[in-house]
This record gives sequence, C-alpha cells and structure tokens, in this order.
Amino acid sequence: NVHAVATADLSSGIRQTLMSTRSHGRILRSEDNGMSWHAVRGDGLERARADRIVWDSHPDGQRFLIGTNRGVWAYDPVTNTTTELNDGMGPGTYRYVTDMEVPAVGFDGPVLAVSVKGQVYSLDRVANTWSVLLDTGNSDDRGQLAMYPHFNAAGSAGPEQAIAAAVGGVLYQSEDAGVTWSVNPEFDSVAVLPSDPLITALSIPYDYPVSGDLMVATAVENLANFSLDEGTLWHSSDFGATFATVVQTDSSFRRIEATPQGPSGAAWFLAAVLAHPDFKDLPNSDGIFRSSDGGAT
Repeated sequence: NVHAVATADLSSGIRQTLMSTRSHGRILRSEDNGMSWHAVRGDGLERARADRIVWDSHPDGQRFLIGTNRGVWAYDPVTNTTTELNDGMGPGTYRYVTDMEVPAVGFDGPVLAVSVKGQVYSLDRVANTWSVLLDTGNSDDRGQLAMYPHFNAAGSAGPEQAIAAAVGGVLYQSEDAGVTWSVNPEFDSVAVLPSDPLITALSIPYDYPVSGDLMVATAVENLANFSLDEGTLWHSSDFGATFATVVQTDSSFRRIEATPQGPSGAAWFLAAVLAHPDFKDLPNSDGIFRSSDGGAT
C-alpha cells in the first residue's frame, strides 16, 4: 500500500512524482503521470521503509527528501542520485522520522523533521546537517508537524513564522521559526494510557495570519477492540487559543491538508481517516472529509 506521495514540476518541464510503498520497502518515481514507474535506490535507501516524502523547492534544495525509519535520504531528480542525509541526527530511533514539513513552492521556510524520540530537527540546506529545534523528551511513533505554507523567513516573529509540533499528545507551537516554543493549554497532557488522546494530524492553512484557523486531530484506542481506534477533529479560529470539536469518527485521522485558493476562490481542508476504504462496512465507512469554511464544519 502507498504511504507517501510528492510531486515536483522541474525546470526541464517534466513533472516527476515519487511514491513510497510498503511492498519491499520501495520508492518509485514516474515522469509520465503515473503510466510507468521506476525504482529509486542508492546509498542504503533500499534498506529503509519510507513513510513521508516532500519536495524542497528552495534554491538550495531542489530535491525530494524521503523520511524513513532509518533517517532521511535526498533524491536529486536531475542527476537521478540518492544521498543519505543524517548528519546531526542521533543514532537509532533518534533518526526514525515520523513526519516532515517544507514550505509551499516559492517560499523560504525551513525543512523540518520529527523523530520517534520526540526531537524536532531543522535542516541546514547548504551544510546538509540537521540541528535540534525542540527536544520534547517524549516518544511517539505518530509525531506530527505543521508549518505556515507561505513561511516568511525574513519577516518578523508572528503567524508568518508559525510552526506546530505534536508529540505524545502534547501540542507545541512556535511563531519565531522554532527559536522559542509554548505548550498549548488545550493539548498539554502526555498520553500514557490507551485511552489518552494522541495527536495524529495537524494543519495550518494558507490564510493563517488572517483567519487564525488551525486543525488538530486526536485519536484514542477503542477499549472494546484494541485493534481499532477512534478519531476526533478539532478546529481553532484564534491561533490555537481555544478549540472546538468538529467531527468524531470510528477511525483515526492520519492526514489533514490545506489547499490554496482554487480558480473559484475557494480553499479547503481535506482530512483522511486510517480505515479508508473500510471494506468491512463500505456503506457506512468514513473516508475523506472536506471543509470550505476554514475547518469549522
């Protein structure tokens, strides 16, 4: 099954897509809109399992970054080369990446990664080394990140430099590119028991400095059936000061994405649950939710 997809429009005019699958731990690439696929390998990547792929469009980047259970690899689509990119990360699970974030194409925000050990890293694109922005001290195999898509590195501290990280059920927020962090009082308890909520998805939209919208998804184990979990979607319209429950489902949310404005002027949040499609109960299964009002409904 597919665990990550990223697409880049290259300067050559080619649109390249990378996809990770659990089948043999493979990374595949396509340059013909998915009609054919070829393996991406090299420098030990074939021994790792990838769960996150992003395209870093920054002039000092221009490469795909692949987050795996053994660290990060960079893939250059022009030279078709793959390079391990783990300098600065700790050993073992300190480099087990659970999420990565980059800004939207054309913007100068950082490359961020979070590990199972609860460390949030930032990448020096020139030196190709990672440094720790935040060490939460907690472990979480679903740690999450979000960034304001139009991140302004040259601007002043505030919503245009917003970053959010979630580890062990705790939500951390920064409005100065990760120099300082605060714990959100609505999500400040470390998950210990199966009944304690873990944060499984985050999203900051394109109009965040104006709207203050922020989406958070939490999950708890189904105590009647430990092979299942239950999800809740939360919305804030005041930069995370307060949250309201929006949707509850019988499967955890595993990804929330914000879209830019389309031709009609509409922008969306899209939230996908883990059990999609639910073949055991297709007529009643939850799938992908969308919101056109900033996540309020």
